Amino acid sequence: MARERIIIGIHGLGNKPPAMLLGNWWRLAITEGLTAINAQTDFNFELVYWADVLNDNPLDPDETDDDSDYFIKEKYLPATAANNNAHNDSVLHKISGKFNNLIFNKKLHENFPSVTDWVIKNFFAELDIYLNDKTISEDGIELPVKEIIKERLKSILLMNKNKKIMLIAHSMGSIIAYDVLNELSGRINIDTLITIGSPLGVPFINDKMKHDSVKSLKTPDVIEKAWYNFADPDDKLAVNFELDKIFSPNDSGIGPKGMLVENNYEMNGEKNPHKSFGYLRTPELAFVIKKFTEPERSKLRKWFESKLDKFKTIFGKK
Repeated sequence: MARERIIIGIHGLGNKPPAMLLGNWWRLAITEGLTAINAQTDFNFELVYWADVLNDNPLDPDETDDDSDYFIKEKYLPATAANNNAHNDSVLHKISGKFNNLIFNKKLHENFPSVTDWVIKNFFAELDIYLNDKTISEDGIELPVKEIIKERLKSILLMNKNKKIMLIAHSMGSIIAYDVLNELSGRINIDTLITIGSPLGVPFINDKMKHDSVKSLKTPDVIEKAWYNFADPDDKLAVNFELDKIFSPNDSGIGPKGMLVENNYEMNGEKNPHKSFGYLRTPELAFVIKKFTEPERSKLRKWFESKLDKFKTIFGKK
């Protein structure tokens, strides 16, 4: 009997709308991509939400003051829908010109690690919190922020361990996913890992991960079938998309496969090639999801279809 399948997503940096709304927007973006390639849109989905660990209140869908900290500047809208909000405060708009070279320069990081530590603290504050800070858990115990966030993903994965799992991780969510999958080795299997807009190729980030876990980076052994890393060429955080040059294959020979795509997300003419919704509806990702969600063919059906194809070929020649 075929195992039930589920797609699990984990979001990235920044405050987010309420969990239910964000989960629905992820589902709508995935559905939009599947619809565009005429694939079935019936799939199980669950979003791992962790924005509340770092933020007291979520973004408010009813907030109309665009100067408010809780105003949603980038909502989900279908690619063809008109936009009516020109604001874009994404991290990509804070990174430009020569500053790009500072962040993504491997030699600079190796020779002046204190400089990149300063960059993390001042421009990637939430990443710094994830790596270094502690907070009070729901049980009233002081724990590293990292452990609380990782536990969110761990618990969802373990609850679904008997299902066939596709894990989609956006931006910093890919860092969390990598940490968790390594820790769950021997306890769970992941059919497919998909990273979108991932900063795992950024030198100072993968170097921090080496210090925290192992000396060299390897594809988690829990990944059974594939690891696809989708990146838009204009997504500065995902610029080093060929992760196979950084992460060695796992014991099953599975390693990351970099795939360039076009992230078409924009609000009123303001593009954001890092936005999750744009990645989730790309045709390349949709085809991977389509293949994952399609029912497995039995050996008998595969044999019958091969014979039918052979018959069609012979018949066609006549």
